[in-house]
Amino acid sequence: MILLSGFAATAHADSLGIGAAIVRDLPDAVETAVPTEFGFGGALLLPLRLDLAPAAALRATARFDVARGSDHVVWQLGDSEVGEAPRWALFLSSAATVGPEVRFATEGRFRPYVAGELGAALVHTFHDIERAELLDPAKNNVTSTGNLDPYSRQLALATDVSLGAHADPVWFELGYTDVFVDEAKLLRSTPELQVRRAPYGWNALRLAVGVSVPLGG
Repeated sequence: MILLSGFAATAHADSLGIGAAIVRDLPDAVETAVPTEFGFGGALLLPLRLDLAPAAALRATARFDVARGSDHVVWQLGDSEVGEAPRWALFLSSAATVGPEVRFATEGRFRPYVAGELGAALVHTFHDIERAELLDPAKNNVTSTGNLDPYSRQLALATDVSLGAHADPVWFELGYTDVFVDEAKLLRSTPELQVRRAPYGWNALRLAVGVSVPLGG
């Protein structure tokens, strides 16, 4: 994937920006028979920095992540639970996090920083499900190739840490985002089958770049 260009926040004044990144979802720590894997994806970052001191700021970030991969869907068949991996799955997350950013003074152009943030993510997991019996006929058109297959939507805790550098007006950083997505019922699925998506973790490394937009005078 080609790294997108973008904008981000300044190191020396209150600022608002937009940045872009390559992300790489790492394997879950707990292995399962059919693991959820998303691999490479992209992210859009909208950081707001409010200066508290020359070397510290409050950072609030809206972030949007997307990646395509595979996951695992399970359902009830009589007294048994069965499952399979759809042909593909799509991870889509909209998150808001906030936390401190600490900057380190240097003599050169680059000013390193570290940041840690905590917040919430609204996660949608979409699927391409081939089994027509899993699709609620009252909410799906099983004969249409454009039908939106059953999907999950849920809120989850999001944490983020980053190590980067400002070189006004450009910034770049290496970051890590963690979102645990618990098991969830698939919307638009057949109610009697109790169709669910298996839990997984979004453990994504991030390489981001951008340009700053200062606020105020």
